[in-house]
Amino acid sequence: MASPVFLFLPRAGGEHFTLVDPERGAGNRVSLEPMGALDRKAVAIKGRKVVAVAPGTDLLLTRVRMPKTSRANLEKAVPFQLEEQLASPVEKLHFAVENRSSDGFWPVAVVARELLSGWMTLLKQAGIHPDVMACEPLLVPFEIGSWSVMVTPEMALVRTGEREGFAADPQNLEALLKLALTGESRPTHGAIRVVNHTGGDLALPDFTDTDISLTLEEGVGDFWERLAKGYSPGGGINLLQGLFSPSRQWQEVWRPFRLTLILLLGWLLLRGGVAVVDNQQLAQRIATLDERIKTIFLTTFPDAKRVVNAKVQMNQRLAELRKGGQEGGNGGDFLSLLEGLGPLIGDVSGATPYRLRYNKGEMDLHLRIPDLDKLDRLKGKLNQVQGMRVEIQSASQGEEGVESHLRIRGGGS
Repeated sequence: MASPVFLFLPRAGGEHFTLVDPERGAGNRVSLEPMGALDRKAVAIKGRKVVAVAPGTDLLLTRVRMPKTSRANLEKAVPFQLEEQLASPVEKLHFAVENRSSDGFWPVAVVARELLSGWMTLLKQAGIHPDVMACEPLLVPFEIGSWSVMVTPEMALVRTGEREGFAADPQNLEALLKLALTGESRPTHGAIRVVNHTGGDLALPDFTDTDISLTLEEGVGDFWERLAKGYSPGGGINLLQGLFSPSRQWQEVWRPFRLTLILLLGWLLLRGGVAVVDNQQLAQRIATLDERIKTIFLTTFPDAKRVVNAKVQMNQRLAELRKGGQEGGNGGDFLSLLEGLGPLIGDVSGATPYRLRYNKGEMDLHLRIPDLDKLDRLKGKLNQVQGMRVEIQSASQGEEGVESHLRIRGGGS
């Protein structure tokens, strides 16, 4: 798996960022870029995990003592626990809280909400979506029990604990270190390790009047590359929490489309509901047709004792009749009668056969027809069919028309 790309953001008012890509060859891993080059770099690092790094000079790293509680309660309570230590109103600040340590303290990073929002806007406009935003002082390598300091000509980064530290101008380093020693946190081993990345001589702060010992090391390799190596997934404090968490950022992306999505979902549900209703109606119609087929089958073949699949059994009986006709039986008469009847009855508007019996060349057809006049005309047309003789056995006027009984004989009867 490829190593993440580290994007060190400029200090407030700065115009350049530093990019560290561990995958590039020696001498090309680190580059100082103007902010306008973000778009170009976004293309180059597409698909890679991006760790943005907030400058230590714009952060406050501290901790608060609170009982164990839910994340929601924590986000509400922490700002007011720290309110007296802050120069800006808590409403203008963003608070990122990490897991509670074994001593009962919660590590907290504080940054101006407007500044963090500005960084995120620049990254978003360039198409960069960082997975993490780390705190610069917490990338300084350190040993538990000691403090570590990395000094460049422009700044000094101090790490005083696993999730504690600060940044300072080199000129103020001594005063700020002594001030930090008056607080609750002290190097338990009594040692502060200073790494010189200034490229020249560095005078150590004067701690002769204290029990603290300072050691000086010359920095090896590039300062930014060494910071990147100090990153530990899951360590430090990730500033992308609450309103700035990746999930909330995606919610903001989708917010303008929310109404459209709701309408689309509603339309899909409506279409689905209509389809369900249509399917139910279709199933009901199929069941009704199945019952009609069964009724017609039993009427046509009254000797049938058991109906399993009326359509299949009807086809089987018709096949038997065709076979009988071909072998000289009376099945051919039945089929010829049907062939003669079908078109003529179909031409009479409102004519509906509802019962049919056939026996030895004689067919009894029960027919519902709108009026007697149409019945007489139908009889006349049927008698004109060669080999067919038709007699009206009965005809009575009902609510739905004339209920008639026709007896039809073929030429072989």
